[in-house]
Amino acid sequence: MVDINQMVTDKICELLEHGVIPWRRPWTGCFPTNYDSGKEYQGINTLMLGGAALAEGYKSPYWLTYNQAKKHGGYVKAGERSSIIVWKESGYYKSKGEDGTETLKPYFYMKYFRVFNLEQCQGVPEKTPNTWNTDIDQDVVRRCEAVIRNMPTPPRLAIGQEAAYHPRTDILEIPAIEYFKSTEAYYSTKYHELIHSTGAAHRLNRPGVVDGARFGSHKYSFEELTAEMGSAYLCARAGIDCHEITENSAAYVGSWLRVLKADKTALLRAAGKSSAAVDYIITGKIPMHACQATPMAIA
Repeated sequence: MVDINQMVTDKICELLEHGVIPWRRPWTGCFPTNYDSGKEYQGINTLMLGGAALAEGYKSPYWLTYNQAKKHGGYVKAGERSSIIVWKESGYYKSKGEDGTETLKPYFYMKYFRVFNLEQCQGVPEKTPNTWNTDIDQDVVRRCEAVIRNMPTPPRLAIGQEAAYHPRTDILEIPAIEYFKSTEAYYSTKYHELIHSTGAAHRLNRPGVVDGARFGSHKYSFEELTAEMGSAYLCARAGIDCHEITENSAAYVGSWLRVLKADKTALLRAAGKSSAAVDYIITGKIPMHACQATPMAIA
């Protein structure tokens, strides 16, 4: 039986070891997209396909299966390697209790599919992506702030000497924008800390935030991975390029690899949590729970 968690983790580790950080992919204004449906891929599939596109130099955001290429009158070029996407399926099974009563309980399992970028195909009609509006006369600050406008009860913002989120006081501390090399660098950092803030007890209640994960620990590195992915998604939504903002990536890559190699389920879980955090910030969806905790600051 194919271990999908291990398959996905091995691929991302391979990209990291070759210097490709999938969640630092700018996606040039458009996320990886299903050719037939026109829907953007989400979660781990964004990382898998975005990383593949970055490694291979694909410019098209569109992906399709071998059979889809044939359906559109084309074919996959000889010698081309596929990329994978994963899909969670669900169902119900009957469970009999001690009293003999039968109840339906849910179960989940993972499936995977092999897909190819449009540039790996021949004879398939071209498509022009609907990129986001990033005209050069747009104000970058206004665009970036618009991404977080719908976040419910955002943390308090404070100018400080470091970039960190403080769960005890619900304060996002960050140096003034003038101290950053670029506006993009400022917002990439701000988005990173904002993702951390979604983990507060009265928001999404993530363990790495509410229980004060120790620096360098597995839980701390997992939360940092979640924040990095979420920051990249928000940068892409704002139409800014965060690909060059990797000053401390060497240390982080080492910690990410340790987490992924120690836990084959970590990558899919982190991708899911970062997607939930982004959705919370952009749409304002409020979770149905609230717990109390007094954790330490998360950088």
